Amino acid sequence: TSEKKLLQIILLGQPELRDMLAQTELRQLAQRITARYHLQSLNRVELGAYVSCRLAVAGRKPRLFSDKALNRLYKLSGGVPRLINLLSDRALLGAYASNSDQVEVEHIKRANYEILGESRSAWERFVFQYGYRVVGTALGITLFVGLGVWSKPFLDSITPFVDSSVNSVVEVTKSPEKTISHINEQKDEVDVDQSSALQTHALVLKPENGEQVYINDFEEALSSSPESLVAYVEAPNPDTRLLQQVMEKSAPKSAGSIPLAAVSVDLGGREKGKKDKLQAFQSLFESWNLNYVEEPFQLACEFAQVNGLACLHKQGNWRSLIRIDRPAVLTLFNNQGQKIHVALLKIEGDFALVEHSGEKFRTSLDDIDRYWLGEYSVIWQLPPYKSGIVTPGQLKEGAWLEKGLAEINPETKDLSLQEQVIEFQRSMGLVPDGIAGSLTLIQMNNLLETDAPKLLGNS
Repeated sequence: TSEKKLLQIILLGQPELRDMLAQTELRQLAQRITARYHLQSLNRVELGAYVSCRLAVAGRKPRLFSDKALNRLYKLSGGVPRLINLLSDRALLGAYASNSDQVEVEHIKRANYEILGESRSAWERFVFQYGYRVVGTALGITLFVGLGVWSKPFLDSITPFVDSSVNSVVEVTKSPEKTISHINEQKDEVDVDQSSALQTHALVLKPENGEQVYINDFEEALSSSPESLVAYVEAPNPDTRLLQQVMEKSAPKSAGSIPLAAVSVDLGGREKGKKDKLQAFQSLFESWNLNYVEEPFQLACEFAQVNGLACLHKQGNWRSLIRIDRPAVLTLFNNQGQKIHVALLKIEGDFALVEHSGEKFRTSLDDIDRYWLGEYSVIWQLPPYKSGIVTPGQLKEGAWLEKGLAEINPETKDLSLQEQVIEFQRSMGLVPDGIAGSLTLIQMNNLLETDAPKLLGNS
């Protein structure tokens, strides 16, 4: 029309389309293209994620391709999606035909042979795959031998100078008095430096007997740094009354343990680690007696589901976190505004046991609150009817809820199941919608004495 264009044209093609549009006679068309996007070949990491995504869309969440099979798939396809699809589809058919539970390297090789063919002889394939290595090795050996022959006259000419230098060194080391005293002076200086560094950075604990105990494991965490300007104002304040109530119910500390108030760690000075989120979830799974290892494309929440657990991601405050009463992964912001992930393992009084980047330490709730904007994730135990672990005689949803709610409050057993859920939710301060969601099931687990780690210990 006179105001706007009604037709949009999208050009799709192979890389040759780019060369065609670069021709001089098509410059007017090329100048009218407002956006360009080029799909490049996938790299190794993207290939693995691509295969996992395609399998997930088809309904397969656990891994189906081994690492070696993915490496071979990347080498043969070059990261081209069309070839990835062809080889993967054929390899899946080969794995099925051989009654294999996983796609291995042999299936990828066989799929490549069946799709692309292999007409060359064994000698031609050897030359094609390894010929450049043989030629490179031969050139390297020739160059090395040639340099040795060429440099021999030069080395012979400088030998007298080297011998005289060695003799002078031997003569100096024959008078040890000055050397030993000089070494002692250096040692004293090193001892002084180490002592001052220890007094500056080491953590000092003062027990009742008056002796000072130095702990050197927290030197990096105790380095001074300015307070966070990112999260100080926006961080939610803890509900001190609720904290006081729940802390009074906490189990007594074991005799001889170090008071938590004696330790102070500046969370704002913690640096962002490449794997701090992975390590935080590993620490959470350790509290469930599970070993979560780093495997490509295996998410923590998928690992939890395989073991009868589930993830809960929330935005809240201390009140909501303490009500759930499970160890959690907190998302904090350090002094540089970087997002870091720490595992909150236990709360005792006004202090907490925290792990970050594989290092456990104790810090105050106020310090956590300064850098925490309320984002956290917890692991909780699924009821049997939601769990992927099937056991003999397993109860269905209605039967399990009725049995658990009757055990918690026998007075409501004559009500309908929905009414029992609503009454339980009201008693726990939850939204009484009659739906047994995550928070409702977690509170039921808390009262049914399930074998789950608690954030407040044996409270």
